[in-house]
Amino acid sequence: MRSGFERLAAVVLLAGTVFSVQALEIGQPAPQFRLPLLNSEPEPARMGISDLHGQLVLLDFWASWCGPCRKSLPFLDELQSRYSARGFQVLAVSLDDSAAAGLGFLQQYPVGYTNLLDVDSDVADLYQVRGMPTSVLIDRDGKVAWVHPGFKEQDKDQIEQQIQSRLPSN
Repeated sequence: MRSGFERLAAVVLLAGTVFSVQALEIGQPAPQFRLPLLNSEPEPARMGISDLHGQLVLLDFWASWCGPCRKSLPFLDELQSRYSARGFQVLAVSLDDSAAAGLGFLQQYPVGYTNLLDVDSDVADLYQVRGMPTSVLIDRDGKVAWVHPGFKEQDKDQIEQQIQSRLPSN
């Protein structure tokens, strides 16, 4: 007979196995989706990853309650400005439960790139987002090139290097 600890350990081990099987795979096509733009329109336009085919896309999942997002969103805005002429685009997905929460956050931390709204976390589930923020780099062929969970100041160089290495030189 197993102890409570042994049963818990078996469940944790099984859960870890399930997560590793379901993880986004580098080199595989990025899951397709369409979400409404994060704005105050009653019937907002919808957009998805396929709308940016041929671009290098950093798909960034964030939320207004995410502390590290206060630093990552402005940094991603800098990257968008720096590399957009070379075919780089940031496409962000707010996981807030309302457009008002996401829009309020963007008033405090304005960015120039497109933000979408995923109130039911369907796309976050599709991309197996486990923490905030999470960024997924999608190459020009629409394949997952790199996944980066979280954000700390020391991550900036690594993120920028991943982008630079996949862009054509000037």
